[in-house]
Formats: sequence, structure tokens, C-alpha cells
Amino acid sequence: PSEEADPLLVHPDIRRMLLRAKALIDSSRMLSAWTALAIDRSVKDPDEKIRKANNDLVELMTPIIKSILTDYGVEISSEMLQIFGGHGYIREYGMEQFYRDARIAPIWEGTNGIQAMDLAGRKMPQGMGRLLRRFFHPALAFIEVNRGDENLKEFVIPFEKALKGLQKTSMFMAQKGLSNPYEIGAAASDYMKQFGLVSMGYMWLLMLKTAFLKQDEDDFYKNKIIIGRFFFERILPETLSRAIAIGTGSKTMMSLPDDGFESANKFSGKA
Repeated sequence: PSEEADPLLVHPDIRRMLLRAKALIDSSRMLSAWTALAIDRSVKDPDEKIRKANNDLVELMTPIIKSILTDYGVEISSEMLQIFGGHGYIREYGMEQFYRDARIAPIWEGTNGIQAMDLAGRKMPQGMGRLLRRFFHPALAFIEVNRGDENLKEFVIPFEKALKGLQKTSMFMAQKGLSNPYEIGAAASDYMKQFGLVSMGYMWLLMLKTAFLKQDEDDFYKNKIIIGRFFFERILPETLSRAIAIGTGSKTMMSLPDDGFESANKFSGKA
């Protein structure tokens, strides 16, 4: 008790929260910049085909970026408040203000549920999957070009599995949605999360390719590799649970009668 307390960073769970935040923030910024570049190309590129292809990509990524970044903004704000403990909860240090400010973002400018419906109900089937191909094709091309890269192998392999999982989910939803529109609505939010995480995985591959080339120049790049490895080990696997949830369909979700959502408690406590 008389000795100086250990810093918070010695605790694995603190490091987990901070690493998750850094991994999500870095890939979110990259995804935003990558899509912003596509916006420029959709307007300024002299080749009409390139302008069209980039416009398709922007249409696809817009609901994903709005939804994923704001959802994770709320999550990260909450976890950083958690690290502050009671000091994060009170007003003195301002953490509670960050959380309250972040919490409005998933609501305004089209709630994230609406953004998910836009992605699954409009963007996914548009042009027989034309918009999806604007993301899938460059991602698949990156895999083929870098499959033999010894530095990237540990990242390319799980990303390829996640990408193929997203393609399977897209096909599953397209088929189910033809016969039952509730299937799209029931799957939309999980599909948004799955697509968002795969998109972030692709951004991490692009960043890691550069980081390995420059790792001897600056510790910044060595640290980037560690953060990227955390993403692929701890965050990208969440795509699996999203795919499993989507596969259960809408039956259970739509089976509870309206009055079943009432909160009245009728349990007597008797055996």
C-alpha cells in the first residue's frame, strides 16, 4: 500500500480497450480518406469509365462510413470513459460530454438503421450487384497480388476468408430477400457491421503494406504493424458472428406478437 501504484497500462484489459480504439480509429480514417479520393476521381478524372466506377464506389461506401464510424465513435467514447472510471462519469474531466456528443451521430443525418436498410435494400442489389463489385474486385485483386508476400501472409489469409464470407452473405440475402422482404430488414444492421469490418480489414492491408516497407525508418510503422495485427486477431473475426446471425433469418424476429413487447411483469415467483 505504501508503494506507488502501477500505471493503468500494465493491465491487459486497459490495453485491449486502447488498442481496439486505435485499430478502429486508424482504419476509419483510412476508409474515409480512401472514399474521399474516390469522390475526387468521380468528378475530376478525365476518363468517363473511371469517373463512373468511382461514383459507384462512393454510393456503396457512403452508408457504410456514416454508420460504422458513428457506431464505433459511441463505443470508443464509452470505453474511454470506462478507463477514466468514476472520473470519466462525472463532469469535471469532460469525458461524459464526449460520450453525449458522440451519441447523437448514429441518430441524425439518417439513423444508422436507415443507413443499413439503404445498403442492404438498395445498394446491394443495384445493377445486379454492380456497386458491390466496385469494392470486391479491387480487394480480390490485392489478395492475388500479395498472396505470396511473407510479411502480409498472416493478414491476407484471414482477410480473404472474411471477404469470401461477405460475398456469401450478400448472395444469401439477395436470394432470401426475393421471397421475403423481412429477410433484408432483419439482416441489414448485421450486414452493415460485417461489410464495415471487411472494409476496415482492406484498409489495414493497404496500411500494412506501406508499414512493412518503412518499418526500419521509424517506430511509427513498427507500432502500426502491431495495431494492425491486433485488428486481424481481435476485431476482424467479429464478421463470423454477424454472418451467423444473418443466417438465422427473420422468422424468430417477426414471430413475437406486438403485445409481447409490453414490459408488464406477470411472474408470480411461485414454483
